[in-house]
Formats: sequence, C-alpha cells, structure tokens
Amino acid sequence: MSLKELIEIAKNYLSKTTTNDVEIKVLTSLLAILFGNDLILSVLVMLLIVIDFITGIIKAMVKKENIESHKFRKTVLKIYVYYSLIITLGIVDYMTKLNIFSRIGYAFVALTEGKSIVENLILIYPPIENIKEKLKWWKSNGNSSKTSQS
Repeated sequence: MSLKELIEIAKNYLSKTTTNDVEIKVLTSLLAILFGNDLILSVLVMLLIVIDFITGIIKAMVKKENIESHKFRKTVLKIYVYYSLIITLGIVDYMTKLNIFSRIGYAFVALTEGKSIVENLILIYPPIENIKEKLKWWKSNGNSSKTSQS
C-alpha cells in the first residue's frame, strides 16, 4: 500500500468522523503535510536550514568567534518553530479546503532562511555585496523584469 493510498484512506475516514476526533484529524493532517504533496517543500525548507547552519558556522570561523552549544540549540528551536507554523497552516488548509496557507508558510520560511544565508555569505566573502550593488544599478537603468517583458 502506497503512502498516497494511506492518506486517501485517512481523508475518507476523516470525512466520516465527528469533530470530537481532533487528535486523529491533527495526526492525519500532519502526515499529509509531511508526506503528501508538500514533501518537496518540506525537504527544501530543511535544506535551507542546514545551509544556513553551515554558513553560520563558517561565518563564526572566519570572524574567529567561539562556536557555542547554545547556538546549536537555537537551530533546533528554529526547526521546531518553523515546522509548527507549517503544520498549523496545513491544518488551516485542511479545514478551509484550500492549499494556500501552508504554501505561504513555506515561502515565509524560505525567504527568512535565504536572507540569513545571504547575510552570512556577505560576512564570509564581502565582495558578494558588490553584486548586490550591481543589481541595483541594473534595475535602476530600466533592466527590471517588468520593463523587459513585451
């Protein structure tokens, strides 16, 4: 039996249950989020967190800062908070029969982690900031995606 079939069975069961079976609904929503259509997004978010963690360690080494265990615990806490947000939004998606709220959560986490990775990279290799300035020049000269479309 495939995972998609299990999710379909759970959805079928949920449609027949009363609202008193909250635990089952939460569990199946959690399974659907983590192993359903959003599995790729879930893995990509974890990949961004790992990249941010690695660039953070490299940044600390470049700046000759001590690598302390409480910073490692912050990463674990960050994973917990991010996935709690995504799971909660997935439950909202399930209740509203939409598939937009968890995607917004994934986008928020990806943008947050992406910004952190770029900040770490700028501190690791300062010439990267020059690229940012060149991009501003490129856009100010009418080369944005909006003006290049016909």
